[in-house]
Amino acid sequence: MIIFYRSGEIFTGKPKSDLDGELYTTHADLCGCCGARGYFGGIACPICKGSGKLMEKRIRLYTHEQLRLLGREQAKRDEAKEIETSEEAKRERAEYEEQLQKFRQENADFVQKLDSLSGPHWDVFKETIFTRLAKPSKKQVHLVEAEAAKRAAGAANMFIGRVGEKTSLRILIIKVLRVADWHETTLLTVARDLSGALVMYRGDVNLGKTGETVTITAGIRAHTEFAGLKQTFIERPKKHIDKDIYVT
Repeated sequence: MIIFYRSGEIFTGKPKSDLDGELYTTHADLCGCCGARGYFGGIACPICKGSGKLMEKRIRLYTHEQLRLLGREQAKRDEAKEIETSEEAKRERAEYEEQLQKFRQENADFVQKLDSLSGPHWDVFKETIFTRLAKPSKKQVHLVEAEAAKRAAGAANMFIGRVGEKTSLRILIIKVLRVADWHETTLLTVARDLSGALVMYRGDVNLGKTGETVTITAGIRAHTEFAGLKQTFIERPKKHIDKDIYVT
């Protein structure tokens, strides 16, 4: 009968057996104190008592069938551990999402401006902010506001998207007017997106009040220019409640 160590290596010596029939062997490591010599100038080593070896330790041996059963049990334990690890990862992810949502709500203005910034530097900056979820410092707030204002100034006179396409926008409503003609009264909403570009809508949908920031999806109806200002007219807008997405 072939006998194995727990590692699966074949045992080539003569195994011992205890009263329960369990196979084993013994092994004694060499003493490191005296270098396995046992004595120092005629005095016995206090660790190995002159034997040059440490206390023997018992090493369990296994048959092929025992190893097979152990492997199956280990596979079950590994599977259970993997499931537990997966569940723990899900719990941690859920906790992080909850903390992230709370952070976004408590720092809404800062996050809105930060989300509008892109580029290698700002991508790393965002990753740091959204990983730590610590209250932004005055310096961080100033950097984000300054960059957002700088980009808004450059983007304020730009069109959004392409005519005919559908897009998602996060807009700040600047003014809402009621416009009457000979047969009906409609709403004229003037707004700017996060980059500062001018957004115009004329129709029956109430997108919100002056000063309110909302997320919408809408079609790009037309690009026009008035007094040197580029205006993007939208159509069929749909307002989304409590959303924080911005896609163009």
